[in-house]
Amino acid sequence: MGVVSGTIKKSENGRPEVVFKYQEQQLAKGGAGPRGIQIGVNGSKKGVQKYKFDPNPHENPKYNKGQSKFYKAAAEHLAKLWLDARKKEKAPDAEGKFPRFGKAKVKLLGITYTFAKV
Repeated sequence: MGVVSGTIKKSENGRPEVVFKYQEQQLAKGGAGPRGIQIGVNGSKKGVQKYKFDPNPHENPKYNKGQSKFYKAAAEHLAKLWLDARKKEKAPDAEGKFPRFGKAKVKLLGITYTFAKV
């Protein structure tokens, strides 16, 4: 299977649509090495954020058959956290921010993963 990637579009009341792009990150050469995710916001001045999943998703037998679902769900969670951070800002054109390393977790395919530093 190739590298998993995709786009998520989110709208909020009174603000322009936000387009998030995400992609699987292979953090070792081939095989069942550690994996991460890269996510960014179209038009953002802050670039992209990269996270490593802790624990390694390959330790979950459901991961190999559900990779697309896994990365989309992780990206959806990170997009929600970015939007939640933006809601706290007063300026209508304010950007959100992705969580700091180790501060956010998500349950995917029955296992809780931490978004750790790459």
